[in-house]
Amino acid sequence: MSFRREYLGKQQKPGDVHPYCCRFAWRTMSEPARSIVAILALLMLMAAVGFMQKTDNDLDVKNYCKLVHEGVQPDYNGSYQRQCLNGEPKQ
Repeated sequence: MSFRREYLGKQQKPGDVHPYCCRFAWRTMSEPARSIVAILALLMLMAAVGFMQKTDNDLDVKNYCKLVHEGVQPDYNGSYQRQCLNGEPKQ
């Protein structure tokens, strides 16, 4: 009989970790460790969203400058002089 069949045939107790799962399980961690991991995950998520938002904003400004410079659209925002120089965003 294989190890898997032996394990699956046993009656599992609450808190048992499946042998094919990693040994580092959420429920085996202490409460402070869970809090730290949750906070770090939240901070990483916020950093990723902030980076994507900045990248999106930079692309929007670049596209706006290009389209206004080419005359495709008028300066709706009134910010071309402030944000753009010859169709490219100012640094």
